[in-house]
Amino acid sequence: MLGQLAEAGAVITADEADADVIVINTCGFLEASRNEAHEAIAQAVAQKQTGRCKRVVVAGCLVQRDGEALLKAVKGIDALVGVHQRDSIVPATLVQLKLPPKRGKAGGGAGRRTQPDLYLGEYHPHIALDTARLRLTPAHYAYLRISEGCDQKCTFCTIPSIRGPMHCKPIDVVLAEARELIADGVLELIAGTLLLFTAPDRIRQLAILVTQPELTEDPNDFIATHILRGADSLTDHVVLFTAFYLLAHGIVKVVLVAALLRNKLWAYPWMVVVLAIFILYQFYQLAVTPSAGLVALTLFDILIVVLTWHEYRRHRTRLGQKDGTA
Repeated sequence: MLGQLAEAGAVITADEADADVIVINTCGFLEASRNEAHEAIAQAVAQKQTGRCKRVVVAGCLVQRDGEALLKAVKGIDALVGVHQRDSIVPATLVQLKLPPKRGKAGGGAGRRTQPDLYLGEYHPHIALDTARLRLTPAHYAYLRISEGCDQKCTFCTIPSIRGPMHCKPIDVVLAEARELIADGVLELIAGTLLLFTAPDRIRQLAILVTQPELTEDPNDFIATHILRGADSLTDHVVLFTAFYLLAHGIVKVVLVAALLRNKLWAYPWMVVVLAIFILYQFYQLAVTPSAGLVALTLFDILIVVLTWHEYRRHRTRLGQKDGTA
């Protein structure tokens, strides 16, 4: 949503005191989250009533869960945007700002419209794309959504009623979004953390959902069949080991990259040494249990080592030239 608003010309600010429109993206799963959302909405409406902002837009899961009942719970909301109408965030936020105020009305944009704009909508099976994002996470990581919804309608859980049944992005879309994040400077996706909380059976189900369209067209599709074989070979031990390995790999790289960004020269050889240890271990694993994913990770680490060593030599040369002219 932030990306769409920025593309539409909105200036994003983290300080609500500077905002003409306050957009609140809500969670509707936990009671504590719902209460927190109600408080945030009430505070934003209070700002509007004092003329400090012109419009309050509420989006997200709580909107999809409660719908128009949210308008009665917290009066003064100007627009509701449900999760299935996420792409309506631009008109919900900006369109009414372009309308002239009615005569005789002043302060807080109260004269623009009396009826809130509703962008609720029902569930539809087409999962929204997450391209052209304006991320709030630090530059060294990002979350990549591969699916949403759930088929298990547990009595204690509202996810199916909010997000609908389980549905996944096509694998080519996931890959395209991952490439975009990497090109945007992302060093690690949070795959390791997700694996800690994902059972092998769920991964197999996801693999079947992702590969089904390709296998329907071509039962011998190379990528799809290898994904299924890899998912079928997963055990609890393998998933747990992979999760911890990815986390350790990511943590080491983030720490070293942070040092590099601060121009700590010692970080360059340390990064080469640590990655070399990872690469040696990955070669050992490849000899024991070959894996396409491990091959890709190893090649990526080798590329990082080459680039890091090249950068280290360039920095040393530059520092030597400075010392020579001092």
